[in-house]
Amino acid sequence: MNRCLTLARREYLAAVKTKGFLIGLLVAPVLMCGGLIAAIALRGQVDVTDKRIAVVDRAGGLGAALVAAAEARTEKEVQDTKTGKKIKPAYVLELLTPAPDELAAQRLALSDRVRRGELHAFVEIGPEVLSPGTNRELARVSYHAKGAALDDIRRWFEPPLNKEIQRLRLAAAGLEEERVRDIFNWQSVEPMGLFSADPATGGVGAARRSSEAEAIAAPSPR
Repeated sequence: MNRCLTLARREYLAAVKTKGFLIGLLVAPVLMCGGLIAAIALRGQVDVTDKRIAVVDRAGGLGAALVAAAEARTEKEVQDTKTGKKIKPAYVLELLTPAPDELAAQRLALSDRVRRGELHAFVEIGPEVLSPGTNRELARVSYHAKGAALDDIRRWFEPPLNKEIQRLRLAAAGLEEERVRDIFNWQSVEPMGLFSADPATGGVGAARRSSEAEAIAAPSPR
C-alpha cells in the first residue's frame, strides 16, 4: 500500500509541473467567470424577431384556423399591454397551395427557404389527418425546422390545430360542439397520500397531495 501511495504521489507531482496543468489551472477560472458574466448579460433577453412559417394544408380547412390563432396571439401576447414594448416574436403564417404531383420538390424548396433564413419553419398537414386510415404517413402533421425537436413554436401549433380538428370531426358527424363539450374533458388521476386518524379527536384527517420528492423518499412497498 505504501508503495502505491508513493507512486501516486510521484505521478501527481510530475503532472502538476507540466505546462498543460498550469495553463488549465489559470484558464479554467477565466472560462467559468466568462460564462457566468455572459449568462447574466443575456438573462431576460428574448429574440423578438418575427417568425415566418409556411403551412401546407393537404387536408384542407385547417390552415385558416391556424392563421387566426397566430393573429390572436399577436394581438394579445406580442406586446406589453402597459408599455407597448414588443416582448415576444409574432408568428407570421404563410398558407401555401399543396402540390401533390410535386410533393418532393415542394418539400425541398421549403427546406431550402428555411436554410436561407427566408422561413423559420414549415408545417405539412397530411391529407387524412381528419379521418386517419391505415397509412399513418397520410395522417401525420410534421414541423420542419432547424432544431425542430427543441423549438417551442412546434408545441404552440398543437392546441389550435387539435381544437380545429376536433371541431371539424364533430361537424362531419353531425354533432354540435356545445352539446358534446364535456365528452372531451380530460380527467386526471391525482397523486394523494393516505388518510390518517387524528389521535386527539378520533376523526379522519384529510389526505395531502403527494409530491414526487415524497414518492422517491418513501420506502418501496413489500
